[in-house]
Amino acid sequence: MKRFVLACLITFASGSLSASWFSPCPTTVYRPFSGFYVGVGGGVATNMADAAFISTFTIGGASGTLIFDNDFYQVRPWGEVYGGWGWQFCWLYLGARVGANFSQYDPNGEALLVNAATDVITLGSTLTTKLQATEYTFDFKPGVVFCNNTMFFGIFGAAVNKERMEGRMIFTNSDNPVLFSENELKRSRSSAALRGGAGIEHLFCECLSIHLMYVYTNYWELQKSTSATVGAFTLTQIASTKAHKQVTSAGLTFYF
Repeated sequence: MKRFVLACLITFASGSLSASWFSPCPTTVYRPFSGFYVGVGGGVATNMADAAFISTFTIGGASGTLIFDNDFYQVRPWGEVYGGWGWQFCWLYLGARVGANFSQYDPNGEALLVNAATDVITLGSTLTTKLQATEYTFDFKPGVVFCNNTMFFGIFGAAVNKERMEGRMIFTNSDNPVLFSENELKRSRSSAALRGGAGIEHLFCECLSIHLMYVYTNYWELQKSTSATVGAFTLTQIASTKAHKQVTSAGLTFYF
C-alpha cells in the first residue's frame, strides 16, 4: 500500500512539474517580459589585441625580414546603461536592445627583435590599441521563458566604436650607426563590430529583474605601413592590430 501511494505521489509531482515547466502555453496568460524596459549593469571586461609587426630591410644587395606576432591582454571594470522592448508569446521571447557601455581599452606591448643571422640589426617596436571609452550597442535579443519568470536569452548585434592604433618602430644597425630609422605608425577608424553572447534573467518581483550575461565583441583589423630610405638602406614596416573584448556582467532591469 505504501509503495502504491508513493508511486502515485511521484507520478503526480512529475506531471505537475512537467506541466508547469514545459507546457507550451499556460491556461492563464502571463507575459512578464513583454513591453519596454530600462536597466543598468556592471562587470569586468577582458581586453585582447592581436598585434603583428613585419619589417623588411635592404642594404645594398642584402635583404632580410623581421617578424613579431603577439597578443596583448588587460582587464578593466565595465559599466552599461540600456533599454529596449520585447514581446513574449507563451515561452518564446523576441526583443530588441540598445545600450551605451563605458570601459577603458588600451592593451599595449613592446618587442625587441635581433636578426639572428647577423646579430647586428635590431628592431624595437611598441604598439597600443585603443577604443573610445563610450561604446554604443544595438542588439537582437531572443529568449526562452521557463518557470513563468526566468528566461535564457541570446544577444546578437553590433557595437559602434572608434578604433585607434598607435605604434613606433625603431631600426638600428650596430655595424653602421648611421643606418637608423624611427617611424610612427598611427591609424584610426570608426566602425560597427560584431558581438554575440548569452545570459539568464530572473524576474524577482512584478517589474524588476536581475541578469547574468556574457558578451564577446570582435572588432575589425587596423593596418598601417611605412617606409624609409637612408643612403643604400631601405626599410619597409607593416603593423597590424585586431581588437577583441569579452565582458562578464550582472544587471538590474525595470519593466514598465
